[in-house]
Amino acid sequence: MSIDSLAFKVTIFESGMAPMISGSLLAMEFGLQPKLAALLAGLGIPLSALSLLIWHFLLG
Repeated sequence: MSIDSLAFKVTIFESGMAPMISGSLLAMEFGLQPKLAALLAGLGIPLSALSLLIWHFLLG
């Protein structure tokens, strides 16, 4: 796969996306450290936005 291909760029962006909210909701529903699950989802979303911005500039 070429580095300049659209498929390569989409793959990189998808890997940098925010964590799954459904995983956090399931953890909270079953009582598996609900505060930690909410914290990790809350931290993961802004961090993933920052990483996507960095990848955007790196890939051009």
